[in-house]
Amino acid sequence: MRTGITKHEFNGKLVIEDFFEEENVRCFYEDDYYSNELMKGQFEMSYLSANFLNKYQNRDRTKFIFTDKNGQKLEGRITGFSIPTQYNERRDFLNFYADSYTQNLIYSNNTPVKIELKYHIPYLSIFNRNIISSYGLTDDYIFKFNSPKVELNLNIGKIIINDWVCTKKYNEPDSIFTKEMYLELEVSINDYNEKVNILDYWWDRIEEIILGISFVINHRVGYMGFDAEFKDEKDKITEIIKYKSSEKKIGDDFLKEVSSDFKKYFSQNNLTVFLNSLIDKINSIPDIKKNTILLHIHF
Repeated sequence: MRTGITKHEFNGKLVIEDFFEEENVRCFYEDDYYSNELMKGQFEMSYLSANFLNKYQNRDRTKFIFTDKNGQKLEGRITGFSIPTQYNERRDFLNFYADSYTQNLIYSNNTPVKIELKYHIPYLSIFNRNIISSYGLTDDYIFKFNSPKVELNLNIGKIIINDWVCTKKYNEPDSIFTKEMYLELEVSINDYNEKVNILDYWWDRIEEIILGISFVINHRVGYMGFDAEFKDEKDKITEIIKYKSSEKKIGDDFLKEVSSDFKKYFSQNNLTVFLNSLIDKINSIPDIKKNTILLHIHF
């Protein structure tokens, strides 16, 4: 699997269950851009008292919530502590593992009429779009896509599988091209107060879609989170929510070569028929959903 470790530093408020609360705590957070298998960091403290350490050590799991003024929120569990020996000012550290990262940015008070959702998944070469390169023969482009995005017109709505190329910082000031893949959709929103229910609904539906794709390609696939852009009637962004969860591991990129016969039957239409049937069965019989999701987690 590709790795792209990003490091973040910010100050905020740390709350640890019912026995600790402190403002202006420094957070050092590491994250792998391409997966959710690394979501960890440290909180820098001025001093960890004996009373705090006793309460921490007497609990099986110690949950925390960390928030800052930029709408960022980390939730997870404290995994340990370190108390460096220093001659001057003592700085203690709490180690943590994040279960989720959320950022909520409000841009305007306009009423949103739709949500554009983008779910992050590993790169699946079976959905890749053909690329052609100029090889220096034209200045119009370096390369470009030569095939459309995959569109799944499901009973619950249209899902677009977007094969995307963008640049990532490499050796300053240079960048490198990297390929990413998302499941994209657009949903209307009639009542802003229902936004949480809408996001929860699509979180479950995307899980079912990913489950079906995993069965078809015989490769465990997952999704680590989403970006949600709320837009008003003039198509202006009113709010952005970014969310990433470490609850389920997403699996590796799927870069295996497949036979021409498999590609022939692995069509948008056939996959749409299969996913519609699967989603209908899962939603009509709760036990199927429970058992298939358990199988998805373990296979």
